[in-house]
Amino acid sequence: VSEDLYQADSLISSPLRGFDCPPISDGASAMVIASEDKAFEFTDNPIWIEGIDHSIESSNLGSRDLATSPTIQNAITNLNLKNINFDVAELHTQFSHEVPFLRKLLNLTNVPTNLSGGPLVGNVMMCAGLDAIGKTFQSLVRDQSDHGIAHASSGPCLQHNMVVHLERHK
Repeated sequence: VSEDLYQADSLISSPLRGFDCPPISDGASAMVIASEDKAFEFTDNPIWIEGIDHSIESSNLGSRDLATSPTIQNAITNLNLKNINFDVAELHTQFSHEVPFLRKLLNLTNVPTNLSGGPLVGNVMMCAGLDAIGKTFQSLVRDQSDHGIAHASSGPCLQHNMVVHLERHK
């Protein structure tokens, strides 16, 4: 999007313009999770859920430091993600400013992120986080990559956060 096109877009709520917010969307997501034995009935090279961490911060915005996210920091520690070189990330970023914020918190500055376009091109309400996990899975399968990270969120200012580490074993 060019700067001129961005500036010409209507203001939704200052400073957010249409390009900063998700479009009104409709859709659904589903996931099949199988045991190890069943997974090998479907493929010789399954993608594994290596870890899931979910935490909730206060809904009282005045009691939170919105420049960071303890729940994201806890997920990094709980899932032992600090030294993993991720190949792909799909983040549930409903507003444009959340993309660089989460990439910085999750140390993903050099990782291809939201190659699908993420919620900013189609926000599947109430299942966009599951959609991010599915798109991470699809990227790992398509690109034969090894490590993916997905993020789901709900609530004001990233109040609820779930981080999922997906991995292909070799």
